[in-house]
Amino acid sequence: LLNTMAQGMQAQGQQVTVEDLAPLSENDPQGSGISILGLPLAFGGMISGAVLTLLLKNKPWHKLVGSLAISFIGGLVAAAMMQYGYDLFPEGTSFWAITGVIALGIATTSLIVTGLAALMGMAGVGIGGITTIFFANPLSGLATGWWWLPAPWGTIGQFLPIGATGHLLRSELFFDGSGATQALWVLIGWALVGTALIAISALRPSFKKA
Repeated sequence: LLNTMAQGMQAQGQQVTVEDLAPLSENDPQGSGISILGLPLAFGGMISGAVLTLLLKNKPWHKLVGSLAISFIGGLVAAAMMQYGYDLFPEGTSFWAITGVIALGIATTSLIVTGLAALMGMAGVGIGGITTIFFANPLSGLATGWWWLPAPWGTIGQFLPIGATGHLLRSELFFDGSGATQALWVLIGWALVGTALIAISALRPSFKKA
């Protein structure tokens, strides 16, 4: 937007300089690298939850470990493709920090979906999927930044996994992690909720016997 305004002012003969406070990568001048992460974050968590539910029936602790393992691998692959395959991140970006952020984002959705499915069956996968695709993803602000979304939807989106992951990623990429505290705790909170749901499903047979 600022570049477009500057071009219009220059066309009128004014001298205008635009300086990026947090420059994007030369290979990604529009910042589209962050916006495309919505797909792996949403579908990575959803699909892993569904697969673990189908393959590891009545094995809740295996599901928990599997969810974390798949999330780490997903974060590693996504970060490697974006940083080393397409060079979409700014110079000086920490590969392992970005891997951790993406992995945490995938794990949060995966644990929630897996936990819901452990208690409700495949209906839980459906609920988690619908919430993620039709609610969390549109409100995340990954493509534009949540500040541009109508109030209060942008703010609400930051308390959901995809929005929090996007904010945490932007903070790490462009501002050395500054302003990331809330997003980090939101993701940790959702991950703990998912873990608790899985734990409840594991303990439920014991409760029934008692």
